[in-house]
Amino acid sequence: MNNIMNNIMNNTNIKREEISGFLGRLVEQYKNQELTQEQEMRITEFYIKECYLSVDSVSSNDDNAFKYLTMGWYIYEQLIKKN
Repeated sequence: MNNIMNNIMNNTNIKREEISGFLGRLVEQYKNQELTQEQEMRITEFYIKECYLSVDSVSSNDDNAFKYLTMGWYIYEQLIKKN
C-alpha cells in the first residue's frame, strides 16, 4: 500500500504542502460548520478508519473493543443504512 501511495504522489506531483494546506482548510471549514452533511460524514469515516488503523498504543483489550465497535458502526453505515 505504501508503494502505491508513493507512486501516486510522485506521478501526480502532489506535495506535502498541498495536502497540509488542504487539510488545514478542511479543519477550518469543519470548525466553522461550513461543510455539507455528506462531507462531515466522509470526514467522520476517515477519522474512525485512521483511529482503527492506528490503535497500536492501546492495550489489547481496549484494541479489540474499539475494533469491534468500529466494525459494527461500519456495517451499520455501509450495509444496513444504505439498504
